[in-house]
Amino acid sequence: DLLKREFERRKGANGRYSLRRMALDLAVDHSTLSQILRGERKVPGTMLRSAGRRLGLSAEEISAYLAAEQIPD
Repeated sequence: DLLKREFERRKGANGRYSLRRMALDLAVDHSTLSQILRGERKVPGTMLRSAGRRLGLSAEEISAYLAAEQIPD
């Protein structure tokens, strides 16, 4: 949900912003990000931590997302 909202926010600000660019910004494979955004794959905890840091989230915010998604810390 966090990644999907962030992608939509960035796409709204820049119509040319792409999924591949977001994957590059988050240092993840674009096909993995695509599967996550489509709900076909869960976000691994390590990826959520890394993406959260790159998105400027605090450690507390990242922990809250991990807890909400019931992802092992």
